[in-house]
Amino acid sequence: MIQALPGVFRLFSEEPLFSVQSRGLGKFLMTGEVPTHRDPGLRLESRRGDASAPLAQHSSARDAFRALERNLPRGVHAHATERDDGLFVQLTETLVPAARLPSVQLFTTDLRQRIRRLDENRFELVGPTGSQCLVTMKVDTRRALLSLPKGTPSSSTAEQIAARCPVGYRAEVEGSIVTVWKDADLNTIAA
Repeated sequence: MIQALPGVFRLFSEEPLFSVQSRGLGKFLMTGEVPTHRDPGLRLESRRGDASAPLAQHSSARDAFRALERNLPRGVHAHATERDDGLFVQLTETLVPAARLPSVQLFTTDLRQRIRRLDENRFELVGPTGSQCLVTMKVDTRRALLSLPKGTPSSSTAEQIAARCPVGYRAEVEGSIVTVWKDADLNTIAA
């Protein structure tokens, strides 16, 4: 059973021309534009941990939300809705029964496409492949191998990695971000 709670969050903008206003428990309104690069531009404080996100020059509220969403602590989720007065952001904290996350490692022979680890079971692929390469995914003790041609975009690489996820695990893809989970259906089949 998974419970979603509004949680206690504090969200701050380090840029005076970019406003973050509290609108209740876990709810915020973002307005404005970032005139120059800020690092950190947004700061989040929560029971699950703190996070910060850099903001690029001319970042809109939607850009700031995407930057924050990539850096959220585990168990904190964000949802954004466009409104007339700005971007309405709602943060929730998920309580999950204690279970160890799978340990995921990625190895590639490509020097151009970068792999950025976001969490123990989550990573982001950046840029296209520079040459034909091999990618090895190790999930706990199981391995999967795939071959990629030159010029494969990061989103396509993420989809192919998810499709080759070892038995007993499943992968979710959001753009070029891959999250690997233990597959509960395997236990049902074995039982």
